[in-house]
Amino acid sequence: MCQVGEMRQSAALTTFGVGTMIDFVTGSFMPLGLDDWPPRTQENRIHEPHLEGDLRLTQGLQAPNLIDDDPDKLHKVVRFPKWLVCNNPVCDHTGDRGSALGPVVEYMDEVPHYPPEGGARFRSQNASIPKCLSCNSGMGIPPRFVVVCQPGNVGGENGEPEHPGHISDFPWDEWCHGDIGENAGEGTFPHRNEFSKRFWLKNSGSGLSFDDLRVTCECGSSRSLRGILQRSTTQPGGNGPNNQAFPLGTCEGRSPWLKTQVQCNNPRVVIQRGSTSIHVPETKTYISIPPYTSWIRERLSSTGRLDDILDRWRDLEQAMDPQKPDPDNFAAARANEAVAARLFPETPRDQIDALKEKIKKTIKNEIAPQDPIAPQVHNRNTLRDRKLQEYQHLSEESGSAGDNFYTVMAHESAGAFGLKNINKMRDVMKVERLKAVTAFMGFRREVGGGSLSDPESQTQRPYARLYRPNGEADGGMDDEGRPISTWLPAMELKGEGLFFQFQLDRLNEFTDIYLRNCNGMNRINLILNKTARLEEARGAHHDQGHRLNSPAFHLKRILVHTFSHLLIRQLTLTCGYGSASLQERLYLDDDNCGVLIYTSTPGAEGSLGGLVRMGNASRLGPLITDMLDQARWCSADPICQDSPGQGSDGLNLAACHGCALVPETSCEAFRNTHLDRALVVRPNGSPLPPGYFDEWN
Repeated sequence: MCQVGEMRQSAALTTFGVGTMIDFVTGSFMPLGLDDWPPRTQENRIHEPHLEGDLRLTQGLQAPNLIDDDPDKLHKVVRFPKWLVCNNPVCDHTGDRGSALGPVVEYMDEVPHYPPEGGARFRSQNASIPKCLSCNSGMGIPPRFVVVCQPGNVGGENGEPEHPGHISDFPWDEWCHGDIGENAGEGTFPHRNEFSKRFWLKNSGSGLSFDDLRVTCECGSSRSLRGILQRSTTQPGGNGPNNQAFPLGTCEGRSPWLKTQVQCNNPRVVIQRGSTSIHVPETKTYISIPPYTSWIRERLSSTGRLDDILDRWRDLEQAMDPQKPDPDNFAAARANEAVAARLFPETPRDQIDALKEKIKKTIKNEIAPQDPIAPQVHNRNTLRDRKLQEYQHLSEESGSAGDNFYTVMAHESAGAFGLKNINKMRDVMKVERLKAVTAFMGFRREVGGGSLSDPESQTQRPYARLYRPNGEADGGMDDEGRPISTWLPAMELKGEGLFFQFQLDRLNEFTDIYLRNCNGMNRINLILNKTARLEEARGAHHDQGHRLNSPAFHLKRILVHTFSHLLIRQLTLTCGYGSASLQERLYLDDDNCGVLIYTSTPGAEGSLGGLVRMGNASRLGPLITDMLDQARWCSADPICQDSPGQGSDGLNLAACHGCALVPETSCEAFRNTHLDRALVVRPNGSPLPPGYFDEWN
């Protein structure tokens, strides 16, 4: 076992998580699934009871390991793709066939790690840079495309489409010999079934398009890569279900991150290896809220004593003793033990009794929770329910200075907005401290459109699992037929934030006026109609009566979402945070409307106080005023403000990289869509109806 590279702990869950491809110095590698992760440790345990209860985890959440000299604590990877091409342009001594193309064989201490397929053309020693065996001077580099499984309505649970995430090398052999693609099966080539055949890849033109690339076999067959981007179609005699024609054949069912292969009837399609759509993480984030944010609970959890206490309580409950254990006596005894073990050495002697009472209360809430939103194994919270709970705590002063959730009112916040604009916004809360926990549940490979990002969509989007069936992390299926895991990887971010609340009555009044205007209604319908077509494209049921498809709700969500993006961009200019260091969280329901902007980067940048300071009265008003001034004009106007649809899937109106887009990691699951700055403030010279903040001083 040898180390191939390093990455940030948070990147191991999202950008470079399980199932993606990472380019290290020695090649392209894919992180393996949870069954091959290092042993879980107490120091990497993440406690978020609400999230654990929602995901029905029996063994909790675990952060990735930090860099360690112990090989057993390193995260395992496998080289992918296995077929490489030589970077030597004169690899072939004849000069006619191009660079060597073929699989690599890995050697670990002179022992083959896995046997070559189709004849090895490259050799790697202890995960080093693969060496070309044809010219002995070049090195193997991965091709720029692979094939993935295109999910469809084939064999899914409860009639839902599958999304296994299968991925494999491009079928060079089949393509070169005419077994797949246009005119498949025509012609006869010698040596096509021999194990030791060799291939070359050559750029036969002046560009880098697929038409210019040609793969050649030593048997004499040669074929251009033109047409490899074809998608499945329906035609008589097709090679797939319902007479579908699969140009590249059916999926091989390979899951390299799980080291498994199963039968799959879905078509396989080509996708660029570096495309962001090849690995779209499926995550769930919770903002930790009381009573699970106290500094006492944090101390008990970080030392491992909390898990020990919970195990002892479960043993007492499961004992045959007919007399049930008393939570008060048990909690008091454990509190005395914690103080005796000097877990709180900084506490003055005259405050010990008060400390014991706080510890007792904390422990009792864990073993016999009185919290009405405590996790229940058989009650799964929706994201909408969870956000209602977070909104209640964010909209009022809560917690204390030592807790992981501490909010205070921004003094004279209403006056900071100006007397004429008090009725536009409500209070602004300064979130002095918060903890955000993100669980990595799986990933999707988005191919061929239908890419709709909606965190509150009524249609659950299937995703690839991180663990093998019947493996250690497999928790079976829930009552609704959805897979559950025993544990999941996660990360926690501690930082600060600002919480803005809208005046709901004024927002509803603005919505009614805007939708009564023909131009306004037509503008919202542009996004609604595109959203409906995208749902139909991916086989989702479009419920016209659902609140997400209501013009009024859609308008308010676009308005609040765009306000959030504009605010992130202005905060970046004003207080020096990188735009990727800030993240949004939207709260929009029938009885509330707000947006939380918080720091989302691990490390010191999340707790320097610069973001909270912007909530002071002397800074808040100028911040919003400057933001609105910037939003009235874009360097791409009038093209931007008059656009009928731009950005991903055309789901943005007056919003582009020059005015409203932020890094996708900062956008809450919408992936920079559903934006229109004309709803916030009318652009200069625009004939559109006034925006919500047009009267702002």
